[in-house]
Amino acid sequence: MNQKSAAAANVGRAGEEIAAKYLTRNGYQILAKNLRLSHKEIDLVAQKAGEIILVEVKTARFDSPVLPEEQLSSAKIRQLKQALVLYCREYRQPPTIVRCDLLAISINQTAKMAKVKHFKNIF
Repeated sequence: MNQKSAAAANVGRAGEEIAAKYLTRNGYQILAKNLRLSHKEIDLVAQKAGEIILVEVKTARFDSPVLPEEQLSSAKIRQLKQALVLYCREYRQPPTIVRCDLLAISINQTAKMAKVKHFKNIF
């Protein structure tokens, strides 16, 4: 792994940790992290008020020209829809109680600051 991709991986991991803490502080229970279903991955699976939430986390540095929520491509949305179907089948959950959220995190690792935007039910 080159230095640039290692730095991006570190930012991504930090974003996922921030996302899990954010959800926990807001009354969600984390059920799984980096859950693999077939060849799909779900960053976080959470639960709140009887609802299952599949969470996609997108993280960018504060100085990035691209906002983290702008990193969610149509291809990734298709993959998330497929992951939702696989999750419902694998865990025998009715699709009516499962939704997909996006947590967009802007991060400044040096100052140890982050801004979280929570987009609910993204499709």
